[in-house]
Amino acid sequence: FAKYNTLTADINGTIGRITRDVQQHWAGRFILPFATVPTNSIRVLFEGHPVAAMFSSNVRNSLIGKNGAKMQNRAMGRLALGTGLMMSVGYYAQQGRITGAMPRNAEVRKSLPPGWQPYSIVMRGEGFPVGEDGNPLPYYDEAGLPNGPLVYVSYQGLEPVSAFLGIAADTVDRMNS
Repeated sequence: FAKYNTLTADINGTIGRITRDVQQHWAGRFILPFATVPTNSIRVLFEGHPVAAMFSSNVRNSLIGKNGAKMQNRAMGRLALGTGLMMSVGYYAQQGRITGAMPRNAEVRKSLPPGWQPYSIVMRGEGFPVGEDGNPLPYYDEAGLPNGPLVYVSYQGLEPVSAFLGIAADTVDRMNS
């Protein structure tokens, strides 16, 4: 089981060495008390992010087969899953069904629907109206206003998945502003 628990596994490489060196001192234990999980979360995100091959020679080498067939398959699978997740989340963010960061523009913040939350999945609330055909109305009307009450469920803390969701939602938000 331990080999599959990548978020709590010991940190290797330069970052792991630096973290362990800092934590050797009493002040370092206060500065970096829980460095393992966040560091590994970033590593897992990076290994599966679609642009990872541009920055990581290890991912690049795995993709071209220099680290063996098993690592090549694993790298391709991670990048395929990461790309598919980013595209799906981008689609839902474009529809306003997944939120990213709080908008920087004060005017945009004032126009947000009631109860809006950053980094959340948007769902229809209780009493959401239905159309003449008995099906729920779309989330938003032509003007971009909600057709009914919306519920925002935060996805923060679901690492490393929430990092993928947040990056994709933020990217769509920035492209649309």
